[in-house]
Amino acid sequence: MIDHNSKIAVLLGGASKERDISLTTGKAVANGLRERGYTNVHEIDPSEMPLFWQQHWDVAFVALHGAGGEDGEIQKVLEEAKIPYTGSRSDASRLSMSKYKSKEVFEKNNIPTLSFVVTHALQDEKLAFKKVSSLKFPVIGKPDVEGSSIGMEIVKDENQWKDAFNKTHSFGEKVIWEPYLEGGVDLTVGILNDKALPVIEIRPKSGIYDYESKYTQGKTDYYCPARIDEKLTKKVQDYAIKAFHVLGCRSWGRVDFIWKDNQVHCLEVNTVPGMTPTSLVPKAAKQESIDFADLVEMILLDAC
Repeated sequence: MIDHNSKIAVLLGGASKERDISLTTGKAVANGLRERGYTNVHEIDPSEMPLFWQQHWDVAFVALHGAGGEDGEIQKVLEEAKIPYTGSRSDASRLSMSKYKSKEVFEKNNIPTLSFVVTHALQDEKLAFKKVSSLKFPVIGKPDVEGSSIGMEIVKDENQWKDAFNKTHSFGEKVIWEPYLEGGVDLTVGILNDKALPVIEIRPKSGIYDYESKYTQGKTDYYCPARIDEKLTKKVQDYAIKAFHVLGCRSWGRVDFIWKDNQVHCLEVNTVPGMTPTSLVPKAAKQESIDFADLVEMILLDAC
């Protein structure tokens, strides 16, 4: 039973490349909970206090992004310590963190997703290029287990391949490559208490929704609800819920899509989405008259 006197650990920071974003997310979450009257909220950075779990906690709010936070690692620690926590459990978190493993599950469950290939860091770059050439250029490469578009590269032809191959693999052993849908529209669906929030349409001014576009005020225009018809809205929301559930996720998260030529493709599921001032789930929740403090409280009260 969680109440306003419960001892709450907001887990933030960590050691991943998304540390700075996680610090912003975690501080916002902690402030939102305090605004709602929770008096025993503690901001805990597991990278600075690795044995935090040895203390008594009534519940943990996971606000860690990237490795160690979204990949099931911290969730496993919390499960073993029998500490209730927010979001998806360890197995679903681990699966969702891998883009290519997620897409394999999408394909098996008839959820539309872009064709893809995976390259490995130790692969010969020429052999890797031959493999990726089975896709239609231009292609986009993404480190398999990074978030926030970190390490993302677009390759238009063979001349750009070597540099892009080395750059993407500097962020991870595996890289997933997909066709780059130039002019495609990014859509995203927040999930709250296992229900779909309004669809958000994302229009980065640079033309690509990269790290800078995601986290710099004024670099991207957002439309919520998205400027799409009711039929497409329902289709995207239905696919979002299905993708969320086939990966075994629970409670809250976000599902990303790209839409072009009347076709929608599921990209990935985020089990610990950002909760920064530019973040998407709070934008969608606001459309449903759920303010930020209410949102974080709802997520907290749904802790497993």
